[in-house]
Amino acid sequence: MRISDLPFGSNIKIPERREDGTYELAAYTLGCLNNFDVGTAGLIRKDIHSLCRFGDSTEYAGSDLDERMTEIYNSYPDELKELIIPSTIPLYNGSGAEDITRKVFAPTLTMVGYGDNHEVEEGLTWPIFTGRNSRKKTFNSRDTCWWLSSQYFSDYAWYVYTVGSAYYYFFPSYSFGVVPAFIILQSVQIDDTPDNDGSYRLTVLNYA
Repeated sequence: MRISDLPFGSNIKIPERREDGTYELAAYTLGCLNNFDVGTAGLIRKDIHSLCRFGDSTEYAGSDLDERMTEIYNSYPDELKELIIPSTIPLYNGSGAEDITRKVFAPTLTMVGYGDNHEVEEGLTWPIFTGRNSRKKTFNSRDTCWWLSSQYFSDYAWYVYTVGSAYYYFFPSYSFGVVPAFIILQSVQIDDTPDNDGSYRLTVLNYA
């Protein structure tokens, strides 16, 4: 059985350093500007991984949030790292679009269903995001705000509020939730039968 056999919103277990994280199948067309828009699948963590500040400014590249995504990528098993496709993402930089390429990234304003950011299409909307409820995330079982990779202006960063709506915040040094996402091929094999919690496992990975 392949990932492509699953509907949007299906849960897939991903081993992280301390425990398995649950990721949702968010898209079958990559919301990024590269050559992998056919035959790929976007996965996003179902709940918040951890908390961190955006950074000293609202520039995503090199920010605390960006570095946290690298740490999360490094927590994945080597077999999964080999499956993750580098994604080139156009981000609004205050005057236009600037591309960044990442293996694990925070979703953009466009990806979570809010269209362009100052006329910059920051990828494509992922079909799993259909309204406020679809954007709600929890941390320790509580609804929690979480960062996007998008900036509003030089001093404001976009985030998703507890009710699932996107807002921009003046203090990028404030700690909000971290929600990693990445891209793999639709052809990756999964177990034919889900676990008792309804989530599937990638057959190539060893689970504790």
